[in-house]
Amino acid sequence: MKKEEILQLLENYLEDINLEDDGMNFETAVEEILFHHNLLKGSGLYENEDLSSDECYDRAMESDDLPEKMEYLNRAVRLDPMNLEARAEKIHLESEDSLSELEELGKLAQFAEEMLKKNHIVEDDDEGSYYGIPETRPYIRLRFRRLRLYLDCGMMNKAEKEAMDILRLNEMDNLGVRFTLGCIYAFQENREKLEKLDEIYAKHGYCLNTLYSFEFEGSAGFEKMNNIMASLRSGITSVAGKNVKTLNDYSKGIDGLPKSDVLKFFLEGNCSVVVRPSGTEPKLKLYISVSEKDKEKAGEVEAKIAEEFKAKIK
Repeated sequence: MKKEEILQLLENYLEDINLEDDGMNFETAVEEILFHHNLLKGSGLYENEDLSSDECYDRAMESDDLPEKMEYLNRAVRLDPMNLEARAEKIHLESEDSLSELEELGKLAQFAEEMLKKNHIVEDDDEGSYYGIPETRPYIRLRFRRLRLYLDCGMMNKAEKEAMDILRLNEMDNLGVRFTLGCIYAFQENREKLEKLDEIYAKHGYCLNTLYSFEFEGSAGFEKMNNIMASLRSGITSVAGKNVKTLNDYSKGIDGLPKSDVLKFFLEGNCSVVVRPSGTEPKLKLYISVSEKDKEKAGEVEAKIAEEFKAKIK
């Protein structure tokens, strides 16, 4: 039975009963019935009930169907209220215009900052090194999203202020905010600030972050991923000529974080590699972070690291 047919049957049924006796309106009644009785099973929206919040968000971003996208986003937020990417995307889809979206993103950013401090994830002396703390990365990406929206709205002064505040929190500039700030200064024809920006580049260099996704077809996909993860857990002492300083295996639980099948390799030269398989589908993701003196050198190092890991994964 198609989703539309199910909804029509529900509508016909609910019109024959008195919702006020139960203190419900039509929309609430439909939502409750669909959720508890799982009538949309055949539509694909409720498949893989054990999806994590991040996986629901990934599904939402892959979907071209708006109702399906919203359902996955809602599920992502229900599973993890601190999934800032999912909440920000919901705001984008639900906002009437860019100004209202900016307002809601501002509220979300304030909430996220308060939660980071309340849960003692960051302290005052962590200013400048936010992105180096994994739990702060969604917050920095949220601020960057608001920065881009300021630019889209032509609000250059607010965009400059947002960019400077992001750099204050994250001096290593893993998202390349200095590029955006340089464009703002060029637009403003502010030579003095551009020269000051060059000094920051000379001090901190360039940070490059990339993501690769690998799919494994067939029923043997999960087994192959397990074999790959087992192989990565042992015997790797260097990557692309850089020694492995530390390997964090989150399957054992680290720093109070829940156990998860995730590996993070900390390399010489302030570089890192994270490998994370999906728990519900044969997909494996590779996150690479590189810090170098300039963009060209960072690209060269990233390419070598990616090539070596791809050979281990495929």
